[in-house]
Amino acid sequence: MGNKRIFGLDRIVFYGRTYPEYLAIFGFDEENLADKIILDCCAGASSFTETAHKKGMNVTALDPLYGLDPLTISSVGETDVEHVMEKLADSKDQFNWEYYGSMEERKRLARSALLEFSEGYPEGALKGRYVNGELPVLPFRDNHFDLAICAHFLFTYSDRFEYRFILASTLELMRVTKERVLIYPLLGTDGAEYVDLARLRADLANKGVETSTKRTRFSFQKGANLVLELNE
Repeated sequence: MGNKRIFGLDRIVFYGRTYPEYLAIFGFDEENLADKIILDCCAGASSFTETAHKKGMNVTALDPLYGLDPLTISSVGETDVEHVMEKLADSKDQFNWEYYGSMEERKRLARSALLEFSEGYPEGALKGRYVNGELPVLPFRDNHFDLAICAHFLFTYSDRFEYRFILASTLELMRVTKERVLIYPLLGTDGAEYVDLARLRADLANKGVETSTKRTRFSFQKGANLVLELNE
């Protein structure tokens, strides 16, 4: 192993990605999203909701920090961008850099996502686009959304979550969603696949939830090339 460093975060970060990154991660076609009611769960400082709103789409973002005031939430985002960049610098060989090209571009996009999110957050929170809440209990009625997406949360931080939390969270995402739930990536920050993935899929099947995996053209974290899809 030599001096090789494993990527790891000291906490669950309030960090975001841009609209184009979301499209790449989930393989979305914009035209297919236009008539969908979408939930971005544990969205952090991502700008997907803001960009989608400007395009006339119906997207709601949920995160535990959305109850904070605009200045505080932006400050948390700035701190966490720097934290992630420091950790990336220590473990650059754990990532594929084809999409971003450089650390500088990765940081630029993270800051761009945070800026667009921060600019839209005050009005968006008032109008219900940003909802304060957290898994495994969501403040939405059954089948409210057509599509739910969960990026860089459930399996990313699986070392911090008990299995029952992850199972309950996936079932809760299914409860509020009519068509399908998409979760990415299937790896933790250590680069290993979630250890209980087979167990989770079996337990979901017993609850009447079908699961499948599909390849994504986005694979920044090495080996993170699969999206888990849930539907009934």
